[in-house]
Amino acid sequence: AAAIAAVAGVGSWLGLHLFLAGGVVLAISGVSVMLAVTWSAAPAAPGWAATLQRTCVIVGAAGVAIGRQLGLGAAVLVPAGVAYVGGLVLLAVLLVRTVRLGVERRFDAAVAAYLAALAAGTGGVVIGVLMATGTPSLALRATHATLNLLGLVGLVIGGTLRSQRQDLYQRELLLDTVIQASPLALLPGFGIAGKVVTQVGARGDSARAIALQAAGRIVVLTAAHGHVVERRRGVQRSAPDM
Repeated sequence: AAAIAAVAGVGSWLGLHLFLAGGVVLAISGVSVMLAVTWSAAPAAPGWAATLQRTCVIVGAAGVAIGRQLGLGAAVLVPAGVAYVGGLVLLAVLLVRTVRLGVERRFDAAVAAYLAALAAGTGGVVIGVLMATGTPSLALRATHATLNLLGLVGLVIGGTLRSQRQDLYQRELLLDTVIQASPLALLPGFGIAGKVVTQVGARGDSARAIALQAAGRIVVLTAAHGHVVERRRGVQRSAPDM
């Protein structure tokens, strides 16, 4: 829709707002929930809930943008704004539900950043509707832009990057722990030339934790990666005679 508006020459405002309020927020809706489910090892939200949330965002973004462009007034802008805010609130509910049902809480800070971003986006929408139905001012425009760009988009990016860096650090720490706890030389009788490689997932897998037991046994908590709802966890134990 944003591309069509730009090609049609109806002004940069309509295309920009359809892209940001529609396309970018829809991307945030899908990615934030996916990451929250993955990080928390929680079940995915029901399909109808995700569909309802994205429908509210689409209807609200289109209604506010087109209503303002065509000067349709409060009769269109206010209901559209309410629908859009409803989509942001539903996204916040899905994120909180995911965290509460999850078994891992290492990335709660990232989800908190997403919730703060949604709060900023809600404020930006309210101010946008007020400007469209009343008299805009430079102060309102600046606040609207700050809440949407630095608040909504900026907090999502910052929270995601911080969590990815934290995950990378923990993986490196786990690897260092394994190396330090391992003997200087590989045991020839363990696996093939002292190494054991086991595939636990069709599309990808990783080790989440490791423990060394007596008699040279190694116990690894594994995670098989695929689609979010197909993620599985398991325990792999390797012994010298395996």
